[in-house]
Amino acid sequence: MNNRGGSQRFQNPAKQQRPNQQRPKQRPKQPQSNRRLHDNLAYPKVVRDLVGNIFNAQASHPQVNFSFLYDKMFGVLERQRPKEQRLQDKGKEPSLKSQYLSTFTSIFDRMKTDNDVQEGFKCFHSRRTEMLNSLQEQGYEVRSVTYSSLEPFVTGLGMGHVTETGIRLDRQLGTPYYPASSLKGAIRATAKLFEAEPTLVDELFGSTESGQGSILFFDAYPVTWPELKVDIMTPHYGPYYSGEQKAYPSDDHDPTPIPFLVVEKKTSFEFLFAIRKGPRSTERLAQLENWLELSAEVMGLGAKTAVGYGRFVRTGNR
Repeated sequence: MNNRGGSQRFQNPAKQQRPNQQRPKQRPKQPQSNRRLHDNLAYPKVVRDLVGNIFNAQASHPQVNFSFLYDKMFGVLERQRPKEQRLQDKGKEPSLKSQYLSTFTSIFDRMKTDNDVQEGFKCFHSRRTEMLNSLQEQGYEVRSVTYSSLEPFVTGLGMGHVTETGIRLDRQLGTPYYPASSLKGAIRATAKLFEAEPTLVDELFGSTESGQGSILFFDAYPVTWPELKVDIMTPHYGPYYSGEQKAYPSDDHDPTPIPFLVVEKKTSFEFLFAIRKGPRSTERLAQLENWLELSAEVMGLGAKTAVGYGRFVRTGNR
């Protein structure tokens, strides 16, 4: 056997030499003095510019999408901190998260005095009023009920986020809101807890057997531009809650402060419902309002209701 031929025959194609190819020319690197801190982000240039310019305290940014800003701002904030400070704070995640959330809330609160933002927010509520009028013309009976928060309110706390604590923000307005699906689930749970008639619950909320419910639920939005603040929860028994083996609640466990965003109390939210007019439509809406009152004042809405968050009091209706 010809070993030479065999070696050529079974040679790995990946190891065969390829003709020299010209490498594409690389862009010249900018001098460090000319690079902006947000240029290293892995986003398109227009996005990098938008996020970076937001941190210019001299500029007003009524076009800011706060939902986008909350999701994408962390890398910008980290790169703006001096390198020495970043090294000192290495491993101190709570302090960095708190700084990040505080910066976000300060930018968010600036929009209270921005005329363009406030005018856009008023237009949004005007469109909701027009929607209700249109539903009435189509044969629906509608309700608009306003509740004011007695305690901080938060929803979307378990949403994925770099800080490990989320908040649900509207993708267009950027304000916190309570989704219709969450509202429907909360009221339905309250109705069942207070032993409502199962057939009535299925009629209003729907089920796999009866199909679609008769009540239309809409997202609940703040009546005016809300105020956000940074709150803290402090689990004391981290090893126990994380499921580590042979870990029991003990006073020698280090408490772990976790910052998260909440909507400040005394914020009014508008809740909207509709039902097609019929012999008992007014009665059905009245029953729904009673369940909403129990949900808002007794059970709580949103996250962390077991420790007092999300309590509301009724302030008006139309």
